[in-house]
This record gives sequence, C-alpha cells and structure tokens, in this order.
Amino acid sequence: MKKRKNSSSLIALIVVVALLGVISVIYASDESWGKGDEKPAKVGSLLVNYKPPLLGKPLSRIGGGTRGTWNNKLLLVALVPDHVGLSTNAQPSLCWFIGKATDMRVQLTLNSPESDKPILEKPMDVSEGGGVRCENLTADGITLEPDTEYQWYVSIVQDPQNRSKDITCSGHVKYAEPSKGVAYKLSFMKGAEAVAAYAGEGYWYDAIGLVSQLIEKAPADRTLHEIRAQLLDQAGLKNVSRFDRKLTVN
Repeated sequence: MKKRKNSSSLIALIVVVALLGVISVIYASDESWGKGDEKPAKVGSLLVNYKPPLLGKPLSRIGGGTRGTWNNKLLLVALVPDHVGLSTNAQPSLCWFIGKATDMRVQLTLNSPESDKPILEKPMDVSEGGGVRCENLTADGITLEPDTEYQWYVSIVQDPQNRSKDITCSGHVKYAEPSKGVAYKLSFMKGAEAVAAYAGEGYWYDAIGLVSQLIEKAPADRTLHEIRAQLLDQAGLKNVSRFDRKLTVN
C-alpha cells in the first residue's frame, strides 16, 4: 500500500514538472515574439537599438499578417513592432506605408477599449504617391488615456458595398509615461540622437514618429533614412526598409 502511495506521489511530481516545462516554453516563445530580427546597428556615431518594453508579462502579438497586406502589388503596412508599441506622448503619430498612389478611399480608424464605436475615422489622401505617412493625433484632438491599449487600422476600401474586400493593416499603441529618470535623460536629446534614445528605452512610437518627421523636413538626408531602415529591420519590416535604402545606396 505504501509503495502505491509513493508511486502515485512520484507520478504527480512528474506531471507537475512537465506542466511547468510546458508553461516555461510558452512564455519563452511569447517573449521571443517581441525581439527584432536584426542586431543593434551603428549609423554614423549613433547606435540604433530598439529594445522592446519589459511589461512583466508575455508581449501581445499582433495576429498573423495584420501588420501589412500585399494585394495586386499594393503594399500596405503599419510601421509597428509585433507587440504593443509604447509612446511617451498621449498624442503620438501613427505611421504606415503604402507602396504607390491610389484613388481608392483610404481610411484611418482608431479604436478604444472604452468605446463601442471608433474614436477616430478619417480619410487619408494618397492620390499623389506612395511612401511613409504619419497621422499625429494632436491634429485630430485625440488624447490617449495612460496604460490603455488602443488599436488602429488603415484600410483601402476597394468596394464600399463589401467592406470584407478592404486591404487593411493595423497596430497597437499604449501611452506610458516614462520614469522621471528616463524623462530627464530624454529631455536633453534632440534630432537623430533623440530617435536612438527613444528606441533604446523601448518607446517605438516616439522613435519612428520623430525620425519620420525629421525625414519629412530633410528628405535627402541619407543618415535619417538609414536610421529609419534599421528601426524597421529590427521590427521585422524589411519589406518597407528597402524603400528607405533606395536613397542611401545612390
């Protein structure tokens, strides 16, 4: 009888150990989703190294393929990592890429978990050409609540009567105030230096939004294009980074 009890206890212990092993594998896989597929890169004197935020739980992965869509040679991609991106700003810029101009209706939508309806629906004009586009929420009077996960979409409406045919990309954003130490450090940074600093602290939306803003002001600056290309590589968006590199190799 005693041997049976010992055997039962041993079997129970083995089951518990096996379950713990499975759980640890699952969490290891979740954490690996947040890692970029490129090593830190030196661009001039700057080290560009996006470090995904440590949230104390598995990173939220965007569903398969929803960051971007390739349809009839029309590439549409949200410039986001494969997890919830952070912003130090309650009114961040939402950046996305479209491969070429289109006369079809293009719409930006922002959803809040606190609302049944979108808090923003806005048409985007891409009739003059493709490239990176950024929508700053300041212009729309939208302020994000802290520590709340929002989802946003860009949709190309191919058939207004059948929205299931939309070409869509999406991303997730969360406004997270930095610690006093990080805020103090960032306050001294400007330009490309600030881009690298935001990336190093895990604030994706600040980094990609600022470098895109700097490129808009200086479109021929090869260094800025390479910095953005490195960020996109580290987020696994090589299908977009190659467009930035077209300028840097000429």
